[in-house]
Amino acid sequence: MNSKVNIIGLLEKGRNLLYNIYVRNMVIKMLSRLKDIYQDKLQEEVTQITDDYYYFYKDKTNCDIFAISKTISQNEYYLLKELYNEKKMYTYDYDLQKIYEYLLENKEYPFKVKKIRMIVFHLNKEDMDIAQKLLFDIYQNCYFLELYHLNICFFEENQTKIKDLFETLSVDLGYDIILHEGLIFNHRYRGEEILEYIKAYHDNESIYKKAYTDLADIILSLGRSEYVNLKKALKNNLLIPLFQDATTREIISVMFKNDLNVSQTSKLLYMNRNSLINKLDSIFKETGLNLQKFTHACAIYQMIYLA
Repeated sequence: MNSKVNIIGLLEKGRNLLYNIYVRNMVIKMLSRLKDIYQDKLQEEVTQITDDYYYFYKDKTNCDIFAISKTISQNEYYLLKELYNEKKMYTYDYDLQKIYEYLLENKEYPFKVKKIRMIVFHLNKEDMDIAQKLLFDIYQNCYFLELYHLNICFFEENQTKIKDLFETLSVDLGYDIILHEGLIFNHRYRGEEILEYIKAYHDNESIYKKAYTDLADIILSLGRSEYVNLKKALKNNLLIPLFQDATTREIISVMFKNDLNVSQTSKLLYMNRNSLINKLDSIFKETGLNLQKFTHACAIYQMIYLA
């Protein structure tokens, strides 16, 4: 019986493979025909994305695209849309397009660095260029985009603290800039989870209007039934790795039992106070959560019980 099932499975795989080869060959022939018809208006190999072309996926099995000039008629364009899947263009900046696809289409992690920090900020429109230039000058791998009418920035962290930077900028501009110091994330997070984080910030008016909020505020605001993907991601990517290390697990446990008192915790753990502070700093750099802050400790505690 098992051998019969295996044979059937093998035949089905073979049939699917032949079908994919057939489809691929048909696509190649079709593109060749289109090239004959449109000549220089069609680019089989796309090296640069511009506003002068429509972009289509060559087939459903890979991400290869071809381009065709927007000078074709609307009827021709609609016919091509029936034959091929059009690639949605959010921007004509290559790196930003990858970020939008990650967030809105759940495609691959788009950043060149292992970890990236996300912030959201609100300031007067006429001052946006000042804020962007400042962030570009200070941080590497810095990208700006807009979603849900929010100004969002992703960047690689360094020694300059973003909160201090925005406080200085607020003084220079003469008004309070609203800043949300968000998640530090990596390739383990799916785009839909990061998008859900942004949505959780946007949907919560009490957070949205505060001058300064951070990751802990978002975690503490998560309800029982909402943002399922986000809660699962935070638990899997923040909490579980944190508790895998026995020393970290013990530090958190003793800190909770002693009202976050560092001196008392270091005594009970027989650990030098400076060594404990260094360990807490390491946790903060990795997760964005500072166990010495009450709201951050509460956020870690709540994550334990996130459904």
